[in-house]
Amino acid sequence: MKTTSDACCHSSARIDLEALDYNLKRIKKVVSSEVKVLATVKANAYGHGITGISKFLEDKVDYLGVAFVEEGVRIRKEGVKTPVLILGNTLPAGLSEAVDFDLTVTLTEKKTAYILEDLAGSKGRKVKIQVKIDTGMGRIGFWHKDALKDIIEIQSLKYVEIEGIYTHLSSAGGDKDFTMEQLKRFNGFIEEAGRNGINPPLYHAANSLATLRYKESHFNLVRPGLILYGVYPAVDSERIIEVKPVLSFTARVVFVKEVEAGRSVSYDRSYVAEKKMKVATVSAGYADGYSHLLTHKAKILINGRFAPVIGKICMDQIMADVSHIKEVKIGDEVTLIGRDNDKEITAEELARMTGTIPYETLCRIGERVKRIYSL
Repeated sequence: MKTTSDACCHSSARIDLEALDYNLKRIKKVVSSEVKVLATVKANAYGHGITGISKFLEDKVDYLGVAFVEEGVRIRKEGVKTPVLILGNTLPAGLSEAVDFDLTVTLTEKKTAYILEDLAGSKGRKVKIQVKIDTGMGRIGFWHKDALKDIIEIQSLKYVEIEGIYTHLSSAGGDKDFTMEQLKRFNGFIEEAGRNGINPPLYHAANSLATLRYKESHFNLVRPGLILYGVYPAVDSERIIEVKPVLSFTARVVFVKEVEAGRSVSYDRSYVAEKKMKVATVSAGYADGYSHLLTHKAKILINGRFAPVIGKICMDQIMADVSHIKEVKIGDEVTLIGRDNDKEITAEELARMTGTIPYETLCRIGERVKRIYSL
């Protein structure tokens, strides 16, 4: 359906905030009422627009999770006051802004704590940190067997406040044995820390699939990510709860032409018409996040009907065979991800075609694609 708000946009991503709210409520039903929720909004809220999503969620969740200090500063400047945890490792150059904008820093090494102590002390304020424990992800954080001595030392600092301890589960989508081993390691560290007087208010481990599959991973905070946006993290994931896709990705027909048999379409003449056909050119391409790997594989929706993509996908344009669709004209809306009447194209489907994961399919939707929010 066309709307006047995006009629002139070459492409747009419509964000259904009602679906987002629905998904959040479904997730909250999985965890107990005492468990807090951190909504992960990193990577431009998985392509959904970090500012719009953060503003909508700020009164509905307990924390927001970003990857880098720049993302946290961005939503703070937009007036978002909800606690924000920087999930990635913050380089020394970014720590001052983290203090200035009241962002909680993930601590992965002792040296950073002393830099924060000096910065916060010079500003006459405390800075909150959460300690990342590596229980098997092998990415960032203190290795669980070696962390305690440093954490005890850090707790004695005057301006650095340990707000939480957390870990990340590497295989919650499939490897139950290793997931349980990680939780065992994390629980062991928590118990040892407690015996040494380290008892911060927050403990957490659960990403999207762990939130749904492993109650023992909930502790007192969960960190849903992709599932919040109505998409399962793996194309073959079991659908544990019903969620609704939040994003639809659309573009416009910008040209329609008749192509005679023998004529080629797009780069390298990889597609040659076998018969006379009608071709629509669509105003999106790989620069907008519609992967070049979808060439000769994908289909799009025009006027409620599927149309196969033909020719190589270009930086800014897609071509499709619309010979079977009546009255296709310039300005018609094209659905790349989403629903048109009773037909649908999902992010999971496109991920399968390109041999990737739904995260990447959504995150690659570019900044020049206008985000339009609706309730």
